[in-house]
Amino acid sequence: MKYIYLSVITLLSLVSTAQNEVRWMLSGALTPTSVAIRAKMTANSNYVRALVSTSNPPAAPFIYSTVSDATESVNRRMASMDVTGLQPNTQYYYLIESDSIADNSADDIGTFKTSAIGPQSFSFVVGSCNREPNTNTYKDFLNYNALFYLNLGDLHYEDPCDADINYHRDAYEQNVFTRANQAEVFRKLPFAYIWDDHDYCGNDANGNAFPGTGPARNAYQEYIPHYALAAGTGNQPIYQSFDVGRVRFILSDLRSEKVEQQTAMGAVQKQWFKNQLIDARNKNMMVAWASSYSWYGILTDNWNGNPQERTELSEFMRDSSIANLFIMNGDAHMFAIDNGTNGDFTTAKNLPYQYPLVQAGPIQNDGSYKGGTYSEGTFYQFFVKAAQYGVVKVTDNGGDSVCVTIEGYKKDLTTQNTTLLKSWSFCRKLGNYISSVPNAAMDVSSVEVFPNPANGNFYIRSHEKEIVKLTVTSIDGSVIFQSTMEPEYTQPLDLTKYAPGVYIAQIETSKGKYSKRLVYNQ
Repeated sequence: MKYIYLSVITLLSLVSTAQNEVRWMLSGALTPTSVAIRAKMTANSNYVRALVSTSNPPAAPFIYSTVSDATESVNRRMASMDVTGLQPNTQYYYLIESDSIADNSADDIGTFKTSAIGPQSFSFVVGSCNREPNTNTYKDFLNYNALFYLNLGDLHYEDPCDADINYHRDAYEQNVFTRANQAEVFRKLPFAYIWDDHDYCGNDANGNAFPGTGPARNAYQEYIPHYALAAGTGNQPIYQSFDVGRVRFILSDLRSEKVEQQTAMGAVQKQWFKNQLIDARNKNMMVAWASSYSWYGILTDNWNGNPQERTELSEFMRDSSIANLFIMNGDAHMFAIDNGTNGDFTTAKNLPYQYPLVQAGPIQNDGSYKGGTYSEGTFYQFFVKAAQYGVVKVTDNGGDSVCVTIEGYKKDLTTQNTTLLKSWSFCRKLGNYISSVPNAAMDVSSVEVFPNPANGNFYIRSHEKEIVKLTVTSIDGSVIFQSTMEPEYTQPLDLTKYAPGVYIAQIETSKGKYSKRLVYNQ
């Protein structure tokens, strides 16, 4: 009996310290000093965080993410974590810790490289339209030394337009992140993503009146590490922007706000889009616009469904001197490049600028063509399955010009060999780099911290016209201060009873959540 008693005690001890394993993980919202991470856990936990290191396998000293819960009833055990305080242009590795026990198995270690600050050369993979969850196409993506993978929509084809959020969660889990040929890529290559119809609410789904609109938006925010959503969190459209060096990326939500023959973007998003173009122009930046469907299209289910707005935007770009822009499209199941000569949609046909365009797809799907003329060729066959994608290489040495090379690749579905379809390059003159102006997408909260660094006494000033929620955490995610700030209020913050180091001020407004670093020096 004594032997049995000791065995039970041992068993209970082992159960109490069992590892909460990671099912899959991914990173995104990459900046020079931060990243967002999502991780699916096998068991419930109220304390999940990422441990980030420059060592592989990850080892102390760690940079710790914010702390997340991962419970079946709340978020289906999807942990959502943010990491700040990173060094620019640095390779990092990360693992996930739950209740003080880290999952350090080799196949559960993720990696990413932060972007540099200022002018830089980099590449990214771009693609869309994957109907085959077990595609081998994703295996190629790690071969290009890419900074991130940009998906232009139709990440899956589940068409989950249901009021039950679990249908939308299932689509991400069953068709994307649990698939072996895709899981490694998402673990090792940061992700940026804007949806189209099949991964929003179904074939040709447009507008925000579906039963699945809110659940689709909320599931996106749970499962996808994303940049600050300009419209705010919750049941809001998912447009966003981010900068890498002298390139401003704009990701437009052209599905959940679209009304055919009226608007593709909606009035608020359209004004935001115009502001982003002006802001990039003022900072001497090139714009890379992710438009999920074809700018050149001739069908109602692409930009031809809103021809007046396409003309309006073209004439705005003309009249606002938006000279340096290129466009990335999905939806049509083909690879194509145009040098911009076929993209003048002004009424007078007097657009003085050429906006190169790449049509990147399908990752794996039957070929299709949805209109337009492409100077550098089109690559598709109607109703013949293909696996195609693009690689975009930005060359910026800090001079007055930036050059871009667009490459299209095709994977043979029988031999699995990959061949180059087309390579085409262009350069644009940008002018002197402006480093002193912050990214508009990261500064829309209008909340400032001063002095910073400081000796422990900070002031946080809000210029917002609304009440702001303020949460201050230590670098390991522990909450040390919470408050609400009245409109245009200055909040004193005394950290002198805490140890010197880096703290995070998280600000929540109706436009979204933002983080600012507080540097407390001795």
